[in-house]
Order: sequence, then structure tokens, then C-alpha cells
Amino acid sequence: MNAVLQSDHPVLLTALEAADAGLAVVWQQGKRAIATGWNKGPALTADELQNTFRPGLNCAFRAGPTSRLRGWPVAVVDVDIRSTDDADREEARAAYKALVGDLKPTVQTGGGGVHLYLRFPPGRLPSAPASVLRQSEKRLPSEDPNKPGKPAWTIELLSGEHAVTMPPSVHPSGKSYQWKASLDDVQDAPESLLMLLPESPLQPDAGRSAPEPLRRPVPPAKPYPLNELGEVLRPAAEAIRRVIQAPDAIIGGSLLAAASLAVQAQADVHIDGRVYPLSLWLLNVAESGERKSAVDAEAMRAARVYEAELGKGYEAEMEIHAAELAQWEAQRDAAKADAKKAKGEGLADKLRKLGPPPPAPLLPRVTAADFTAEGIFKLLGAGRPTIGAFTDEAALVFGGHGMSKETVMRTAGTLCKLWDNGSLDRVRSGDGAQKLYGRRFALHLLAQPVIAERALSDDVLAGQGFLARCLLAWPQGTAGSRAYRAENLRNDLAVQRLDSVLLDRHRQSLPLAEGERQTLAPRALALDADAKAAWIALYSAVESHCGPGQHFAQVKPWASKTPEQALRIAGVLTLLEDAGATSITGATMERAAELALWHLNEAVRLAGTAELSPEVRDAEALLEWAHATGRNVIYSSEALQVGPNRVREREVFLSAIGELVRAGWAIPVDGGMVLDGKHRRHVWRIAPASEGR
Repeated sequence: MNAVLQSDHPVLLTALEAADAGLAVVWQQGKRAIATGWNKGPALTADELQNTFRPGLNCAFRAGPTSRLRGWPVAVVDVDIRSTDDADREEARAAYKALVGDLKPTVQTGGGGVHLYLRFPPGRLPSAPASVLRQSEKRLPSEDPNKPGKPAWTIELLSGEHAVTMPPSVHPSGKSYQWKASLDDVQDAPESLLMLLPESPLQPDAGRSAPEPLRRPVPPAKPYPLNELGEVLRPAAEAIRRVIQAPDAIIGGSLLAAASLAVQAQADVHIDGRVYPLSLWLLNVAESGERKSAVDAEAMRAARVYEAELGKGYEAEMEIHAAELAQWEAQRDAAKADAKKAKGEGLADKLRKLGPPPPAPLLPRVTAADFTAEGIFKLLGAGRPTIGAFTDEAALVFGGHGMSKETVMRTAGTLCKLWDNGSLDRVRSGDGAQKLYGRRFALHLLAQPVIAERALSDDVLAGQGFLARCLLAWPQGTAGSRAYRAENLRNDLAVQRLDSVLLDRHRQSLPLAEGERQTLAPRALALDADAKAAWIALYSAVESHCGPGQHFAQVKPWASKTPEQALRIAGVLTLLEDAGATSITGATMERAAELALWHLNEAVRLAGTAELSPEVRDAEALLEWAHATGRNVIYSSEALQVGPNRVREREVFLSAIGELVRAGWAIPVDGGMVLDGKHRRHVWRIAPASEGR
């Protein structure tokens, strides 16, 4: 008799009908499922439901992939209105309409809210049990003073095996859930809702083409000619590649820059009356995590050791200088005292005889820390005549004070003169004009792509020729393919030899002009017949490809410097392998030409980066922000308030979003939609990054 009565129970009947339609039904006590592991495993069968039911239970179904209607999984839009204020309720209704249009709710809940059952296309169903779609900014008073009040209303999407209570179950308030529509009436989720879900990308096959790239694709870099580095640098580069596993171009650039710093003071290349210093400038670009700093630490170890040696000697020299200066000052004071007794007679002769005060020891710096024109002038004026600027944070150069708009022209011009002929001048109102000669300055900048792009597009840096004097490299990264190597590079014979050779070159006496202690007079390094023939062939080949439409036409500033770069590289390699060399061989010149041409072709490959318009860069920044923050939809006021700094002006933003629309990355939403609790007029849907692959 009980079994017969139980089979007619409305809750059981509803559960059996729902299960027959395809929903995964569970039993609840109140709003809590009674079975352990209810949200795992297959759905209960009709027999299992009948055998486990008892009067007083509520029925629910598992929203998400386990419950299906007509083959598609089912999720539920849950509208919970807690406030009794008419304005709050109207706001909730408007938000609901913006999400799903005119679709009518499926269930009136016992708590005063509504449930809308929806079918979701396979692959577009969110996995989270509950996702807040919209909620009121207004908070209701809290019963617990230590906790914030709940929103006046909330709209959530229930999926991911969330239990959704069904009619005719009884809510804790005592009111029953009621059907407003049948399961046969359940509709497909509208696109306006799908577009808001993190796991619901724009579909390129729905009458819409995949977005176009905002810039031309950059072709891959050619393999770096590591074998051309010579008998000292090449084995060390191979060891560093084996252990640190950074890109070859990063390794080769770091080693060339370190070698240039070690030998640049010793010789200049002479050819047909022209003189070229051995200073090299390199700009290497790589993302964070490409081990730029680790490579530079290995390449610069000898320079750091030598700088420490200079520092120790400087302390002793300063003690001697202090004593000599005190003696000189005492003699000067005595001369003044004697002259005072004679009413100044003879003072000039005594001071001339005494001479100038003893000069202070030269500052023991091998590398520069202050990259401003003023800082470099001071260091070369008070320190050694050969230095370098080496930093793995190029933002300090291109984005810091040294390269700010106020000083960029002066600093770029100052550095270019140093690269050209080792001279440096300064004009100041307080101490007049000063000029330094016979100085050498090596440079190695390690930059992240965003910093490098800023530099490559800087008209002043390009116009002054600063970048054209740099050997560029932007290699493919190796992150993600590096197995750990349990190996200490300090124990590698090739790296030990590199350190020994570089330290020996640093310790060589500086060739100074007669009577000078800071003006260099490097010896001449000539080209033998084979080297000169190889260099002329390089010069002619590069020049022939600089005409209109030719391979190097877009990078003529770099191309015009390439023959000179080859001479500088050849000189560095020559002195590294033979400290007393007086000429460059043909084989070394050919290796240097290969290295210089590789860097020139990098300039060709990256030329498009420098030509991007500000509008495209702004569009890239806006798109990157949307992807990085998981925004599938953006609206203007939000972007202007919290978007990238560069697009927070209305005209700039409109230009950037226009670029994205034209490329297919953004789609305007006609009529806008409710976002963050308010109706937004200017809204765009954003295509996910995966569509641009």
C-alpha cells in the first residue's frame, strides 16, 4: 500500500519525468543532497530513484554535462532577488533581459527568484559550478556586523554538477517551486549569454572570419653563426649554450660585447687613411625567462674581477694621494704666508714652481652605471678612458632618465660621437666648454620586447643614428625546451680559457698619448691583402642591395654601417686571439663579415616593428589587456578608467578600438548590454587570442 501511494507522490513523479527527459536527478533534504558522492558518476536510473525516494525529500538535478535535453547539456540561469525595493527588482529584470533577451523563466523558486533552464552547445558549457553573471552594486544590511551584506540581487549561471532544486520541492521558506514552462520548452542559450562566459569563445565559423593580424608576421630569425666567433669565443659559447641553454644570438652578442670591452683600448683598424675604433654596441631582445642575465654574468665575469682589482688598488692610491695633497697644500699655504710678509712679492713665482695639485687617482670603473650624457662625461673625465655600459634592464636606458624626451637628443648625440671617434664634448654655462679625446665606450643592452619596440620606433634615436650603430638581435626563445643540466660552468675548460684571456686583455697597459694619463693612443691594426679583398667584397655587396626595392633599402642606416661593423668585429676577434697582432687576416675578416651580415639581416627582419603606427600599437596594447585580464567583452568607460595607460584618452581609445574592429578582433554590440550592473551603450566583443594563431 505504501509503495503504491509513494509512486503517486508528485515529487517522485516529477523526478521520474525529468530523468526520462535526460536530467540527472538527485534527492535533497531541504537544499542538501542526501547521498554521498551525488555529484559524481552516472545519473540514477528510474529504479534507483524509486528505491531511494521517501516522502519529505526534495528533487533536484545536476546542472552541467551529466544532464542533457535533446542531446545538449543543461545549465541554469539563477536570478536571486533579495531586496524588496522596486528599483532593485527593476534593475535585476533589466540585467536578466540584457543577458537572455525575452526568454521566459522555466521555474519560479520558493525563495522568490527564477530559474531559466538552457541547453548549451557541446564544448561551450562552463565547468564552474556557479559563475556570477551580474550582481547589484548595492549591499543589504548584514545580520553579522563583522561580515558585509549580500548584494540586493545576483544572477548566476549554475553548471559543473551544481544541484538545482526542481518543482514541486519545498523551499526553506515554506513555499514550493513552481513550473513556468515545461522541459520541452527549454531553449538554447542565446549568443548574448555565451559571449560573456570565460569558456565561450567567439566562433569563427558562425558567419565570421578569423581576425587578421594587426602587423605583418615577423619571419623567423636565421641561425646565428656561432662557429664564426673564433677559437676563443666559440668553444665558450657552445659550453654556455649547453648549460644555460639561452638562444645562440644572446650568447654570441654577450661574448662579443665583453670581448670588445676588453680590447677596445689597444688598437684601431686603419684602412686607406680611415680609422675605426673597436668599440661594439649590441642590442639583444628577449622575453623574461630567456636567461639573458645568466649569459651576461658568464661573459662579464673577467670584467667584474678586473674592476674589483682596480678597486683595491684605488684604496691604496687614495691614501698616497691624500698625503701628497696635504703636503702640496702645506707648501702652498707656506708660500702664501711668506708672500704676505713681503706684501705679495714673489708669490706667483713660488706657486708656479710648486705646480698644480697632485691629480686624484682615476676612478676604478670598468662599466658605467649612470647612462646619461652627463654621467658618462663625468666618468670618462675622472676615470679610465675605456669603459662600457652593460645592462640587462634596457628600460633604464630607453625608459629611464637617460633616454627621456628631455635629454634623448643630447645623450644619443653624445654616444654617437663616442662610437665614431672616441671624442666627447660638453658645454655648460658654469664651467664653459670641455672636450675629451681618446676615449672608448662599449655597449650591450639586453631588452624585453616592449622596451625594444619603443626604442625601434623612437624617431630621435633613429634620426641620430644611435640604433643604426647597434648590432640587433631578436632571436626565437628557448624557454619550455630546456632540461636541467647538473654542470658548473666554472669547471668548463673553454669558459676558464675565456675568463683567462679576457682578464689578460683587461690587465694590459693602456696605450696613452705622450704626456697624458687618460687620452688613448691605440696602435694601428691593418688589413692584410686577403682581408682587404674580403672587406671590399662585403662593402660592394651591401651597397648594391641598398637601392630602391632592394633587400636593404628599408634599413639603409644599418646597411651603411655594416662594413664598418665588420672591421670592428674583425679587430676584436684578432686581438682576442693574439694580443700583439698588428694586422687582420682574410679568414678573420670573412668570419667578421658573416657576423655583421647576420645582424644586418636581423635589422631587415625587424624593420616592420619600427614602422608600426601609434594607432596599431595602441590597438595591440588594448587587445593584450583584454586577453590578459580575461575580458571577452569590453566597454568604453571601463577601458578609459582601468585599461592600458596609453589608451585612457577618449580619442586614442576610439582609434585603437577602430583598428581592432577593422581587423576583426572586436565586434560592436548593437544597442549595448548590461555590464557590471548598468546598461553600457558602447560595448565590443573581443575574439580570444587563440583565433589569431
